Amino acid sequence: MSASFPTMAPWESCPSCSGGPAPGARALLASWLEFDPLATSMGIYNCRSVRGSSSLSMHSCGRAVDAGVPTTSAGHEAMWRYLRALGPHARDLGIQLVIFDRMVWSAKRPSVGGAYGGVHPHRDHAHIELNRAAASGLTLATIRAAVGTTEEDDVYVIKHNHKGARVIRTQTILQAAGAVAFGEELLPEFGADGDYGTETADAVNRVAVRARLPEDGETGVDVLVLDYCRMLLEANRGGGGGLSQDAADERYVQRGSTIKLP
Repeated sequence: MSASFPTMAPWESCPSCSGGPAPGARALLASWLEFDPLATSMGIYNCRSVRGSSSLSMHSCGRAVDAGVPTTSAGHEAMWRYLRALGPHARDLGIQLVIFDRMVWSAKRPSVGGAYGGVHPHRDHAHIELNRAAASGLTLATIRAAVGTTEEDDVYVIKHNHKGARVIRTQTILQAAGAVAFGEELLPEFGADGDYGTETADAVNRVAVRARLPEDGETGVDVLVLDYCRMLLEANRGGGGGLSQDAADERYVQRGSTIKLP
């Protein structure tokens, strides 16, 4: 598997530590976390040098995202899908460098990329850097429009009686969040079977009550319910698909509402 980045933003250095993550980097990380249930965060800001070098890492400027992923075939497949979605829009999004699974892409080595010879193989995460303009101005809505995430097109991520891969991903997050919030399986009979039936609707309603959201699981999964599950995972640091409070606030800035853990 691989990805293609036809054109990328020109590379811009990191002159000094910024003190925290840039808004655009937070938006990019939020985009990855909503892309697939296996997605995790390995951080943004870290004032340090590049491993094996004296130059400052782009993490020092808060302009680099480490998008975590399991070192499994399913994990890598999820990351390759995400990178392929970003690829055609890399320059417009201000992406200046990507490293994943011993491969690197940049303005000097766009398209199919080249072999990465750094110390870390980057098999458990993709390192994605933004230029200065994107770091300050990139929004989650812009990234979502580019990669084709459609959750905001409808308040319901999936609806009752839907079947397929999207249902499985949603059920997987419900299961993981249920273990954190309730100490039990929310789908004990059928599990993540890809069929949105009564058991899944009941599980959605249990989470909705805890999140102080409407109990409309019989209609579908409100995107706020799903993101509440992701926030539980992030707070517990257990399982993939976590979502931070900052990312949740950014995600709903245009919607005029957000969700918060108790």
